[in-house]
Amino acid sequence: MDADMAFIESHSSLLEDFHLDSLDVMEVIMECEGEFGKRIPDSKLRNISTREDIYKLFENAD
Repeated sequence: MDADMAFIESHSSLLEDFHLDSLDVMEVIMECEGEFGKRIPDSKLRNISTREDIYKLFENAD
């Protein structure tokens, strides 16, 4: 992903704006899990489509 982080908006689509497929999204989630030390259950990953969705996942994680 070669996106300039300054231009990523909360509603940016992972698929349409960044051309990430489901495996790419999983890689992003796994990187975030390692970075933040939080584990996200697979059951919560089904409706991830924007940057905001990822943010909310980790904001609400145990």
